[in-house]
Formats: sequence, C-alpha cells, structure tokens
Amino acid sequence: MIDINTLWLNFAVALGIGLIIGTDRERNITAHENSTIAGIRTFAIAALLGATSFMISLWLHIATLMSLVIFVSVAHFANKDKALGLTTAISLLLTVILGGLTMTNAALAASLAVATALLLLIKSVYMASY
Repeated sequence: MIDINTLWLNFAVALGIGLIIGTDRERNITAHENSTIAGIRTFAIAALLGATSFMISLWLHIATLMSLVIFVSVAHFANKDKALGLTTAISLLLTVILGGLTMTNAALAASLAVATALLLLIKSVYMASY
C-alpha cells in the first residue's frame, strides 16, 4: 500500500503534467485562432484520470486509454471540415499515460512531460522566427 503523502504528491505531479502540456495546447489555440479538441482543463483532467485509473487497476487504465482513443476519433470525424491536427490528440493520449506513470515513477513522468512541452513549444518558436 502506498503512503498517503506519496499518493497526494503523485496526484499533484499528474495535475502538473496536465497543466504544463495543456498550457501549451491552450496557447496554441489562442495564438492561431483554430479550434481543437482539448485545452488546459481537459489536459489537467486527463492526467488526473490517468493517475486515478492506474491507481485503481491496470485494466481500468487500459480501458481508459481505449475510451480516449474512441472519443478523440469521434471528435476528429465530427470536425472533419476543420483542420484539426493530430498533435493535440496524441498529446492528450500521452498525458493520460504520463498521469498513470506518476503512480509508479513520478520523476520520470514529470521529466517526460517537460520534454513533451518543449517539443510542442519548438514549432511555435521555429515558426515565429520566419
């Protein structure tokens, strides 16, 4: 059984992961004025969902990931007239996975989240230079 303080810390790291990745996606929405399937609140909730589902059961975490794939696919098909990229959808899936990873290795999950946020930021920095 995991210590309650460690559990709170793991959930805080999961929330931070969702906020850091979601902040970039939200900034991308407002900077380019295009719609997307998720923003900062969705990413924060997705990370907490990943942590909670993994804490309860690995099978529940897998079912959560499968459900997310279905929801994202439906959102893309429903908005097929708009130019929705796959970056946000893949980032959302990764956020749920990283949320689950916080329950076993919070430091690795946080490191991967920072690397993901930097990768997402690179395009906007690169495009701003032209």
